[in-house]
Amino acid sequence: MKYLILLSLILPLSIMASRLPFAEYSTVKYVAFSANESYQSAKVKRKILENAQKDIIYLIYYRDEREKEVFLNSMKDLLQDEKLSTQIRFINLPSYGETLWPTDSFPNLVIDQGGYKFIDSRYYEGFEPDKVIADMFNTELERSGITFEHGNLVSNAMGDCYVVKEIWANRLEDDAFDVFGCKSLTRLEWKYGIGHADEILKFLSDDVVVTMDKEIIPMLKAKGYKVHLLPKAPNPPPGVMPQRSYVNSLQINDTIYVPQYKNAKENKVALKVYESLGFKVIGIDTTYTSDYGGGALHCLTKTYPSFK
Repeated sequence: MKYLILLSLILPLSIMASRLPFAEYSTVKYVAFSANESYQSAKVKRKILENAQKDIIYLIYYRDEREKEVFLNSMKDLLQDEKLSTQIRFINLPSYGETLWPTDSFPNLVIDQGGYKFIDSRYYEGFEPDKVIADMFNTELERSGITFEHGNLVSNAMGDCYVVKEIWANRLEDDAFDVFGCKSLTRLEWKYGIGHADEILKFLSDDVVVTMDKEIIPMLKAKGYKVHLLPKAPNPPPGVMPQRSYVNSLQINDTIYVPQYKNAKENKVALKVYESLGFKVIGIDTTYTSDYGGGALHCLTKTYPSFK
């Protein structure tokens, strides 16, 4: 009997040990964002669709028909393009909570036993789209049982994970992140913005990292990464919380969409850093969305692979 008990404890650990994160720099097929136009985010989403990539499916989710209609009207001219219209799929995700930030609220993807699995965390804003998304892709959904914003988890395909020491992450023990495929966890100090790791560093491959924080470069290099420094974005007007970041970019295969800020001399420097790494780079003004919404391009989107 005692051997059966021991085996029941070992099996879940062995299954978790085989799990790895789906890295955002991997090939993706789907890009999701909300029809919610809060914080002038419609301008940002318009730029993404104006520079739509062929063979990418854009999943636009909405709370109710009114929100969908407003979005359709604001994008009417773009959607007259027959090719683009075939790349867009609308999804109804009713909610009374905040829907604008799919990186935080959508389920995270892991590679488990050679296949994909979605991992759900409770989103304190009250938006829980996880089951609909999992069902849409006919992919298993696992409930993590934790409350956590996924924007505060950055990882590569090897399971090297980073979080910022903010309120929700601080409530969790390191092994709570095993469910996301993390093999190691590094906790970073909260020095910027809303306290999410996707404001501070970004993996562009297994071992290539960009960051805005000079102080963590020695630590990252000691781990064997090739590190490239992005400029710090200029501060917003007085009275506005500093929440701007060039790290909070959106990678879709070989293209990167980079936040830009009004009249900032650092804009071109940030674009050149990404360009030097071999990417096609598209700058998008996220000034208002960053300053008053607290997020930029990565926060506003969620990317997934083809699932085939």
